[in-house]
Amino acid sequence: MNFNPSCQKSKNCANSELPAFVKGDVPECPALHYFAVKALSCFAGFSHEEAQIIAEYAQFLGDNATSAGLPVEEITEELNEKKLYFNSETGILVPIIPTSMKTWYNETEIETKIPWFGASAGDKRTYDTITDILRPFHFYPPSSPSNPGDPPVVRFNPSNLHNRLTEIEKEAQKAEGHPGTDLLMKIGVYIHILADTMLHERFCAERTWQNLKRLITALDENGNRITYTPYKDYGFSTLEKYPCGIQQIGKVVHDSYVDYEYIFPRGVHELADKLDYSGHLTPVNSHRYTDACEIILRFLTNCISDSSFDETNWKQTLKPKLRSVFATGNGTFNELKKTWKKEFNYAYEYDAGAVYKRLMEGDSSKTTDPERLKEFYDYTLLLYNIKQEI
Repeated sequence: MNFNPSCQKSKNCANSELPAFVKGDVPECPALHYFAVKALSCFAGFSHEEAQIIAEYAQFLGDNATSAGLPVEEITEELNEKKLYFNSETGILVPIIPTSMKTWYNETEIETKIPWFGASAGDKRTYDTITDILRPFHFYPPSSPSNPGDPPVVRFNPSNLHNRLTEIEKEAQKAEGHPGTDLLMKIGVYIHILADTMLHERFCAERTWQNLKRLITALDENGNRITYTPYKDYGFSTLEKYPCGIQQIGKVVHDSYVDYEYIFPRGVHELADKLDYSGHLTPVNSHRYTDACEIILRFLTNCISDSSFDETNWKQTLKPKLRSVFATGNGTFNELKKTWKKEFNYAYEYDAGAVYKRLMEGDSSKTTDPERLKEFYDYTLLLYNIKQEI
């Protein structure tokens, strides 16, 4: 059932100028979210076209920083029930939900409420960067914190997320080899969330002492030291606010080729000491990323009814190839494209602006907005539902 709120000026909404696309200034780990997901989707048995949609949405979740409203003439009953629209002076607006920061860990953006439909729309509803962007899409929390009273830090593939992935597997198997764009989109979005539980393990979206992690050393694939500047060099005992997410340790967790060392407090009793934290880890990103790829591939394989995970092929072929390609460095998209094309001979093309344009313009062969904008409506509902489930 479609729904058209009483809006005298809604008839020309579809012809209005589309809101400008705003892309986050730092691409969120395309080596993992796009390139690896595209290769793994193809390997699992999805067609190249299906794999492309899965990988596009896995990457797009980390790119889209647009907070605005799309003018439409009609919405679906589901959008109406969830209040995902606003009657403006120029017509009905459906929110374009941002899933990325415009400027990575910009303090002003973190502290400022973001209007749902854009600053000039007149609607008072706002988004909060920590609770509405970071927490649901990039720091998916487990169902309960390790320490009662503390915000829940991210754990790799926690049980509540694993259960949700199992539900998606069953949904995909019922499609019997004919998944629609809405299902492929859901698979891609949840793969991003799953991958981020590895990338952001032991961190938390909220401002909390557990994010006080100090980078000691970082080495590239050749053993050379790399200098990373934290987004904000927080003090230890004189804090006004704790950092959120990876605000202090920075981009080191998103570079696939880096081996690094960091220290962290094991409890609030350590926060007065500026140097001697008892927590100590030495992650090797190429290994961590490959471990995540195994879980992602198992999930993708389980989404296809006549496919099964090949343990031998994983251990003997895929795992060493993935470790090798992750360890060769990130580089630009075109450099990554050459690297991944050499190891996994698939077509790699991704443009966040093109994905956004497809969502906003829809299918021109359809006559009504719920049909024409089905992909955008499905995406909006998916993001909304993810936020509700945590």
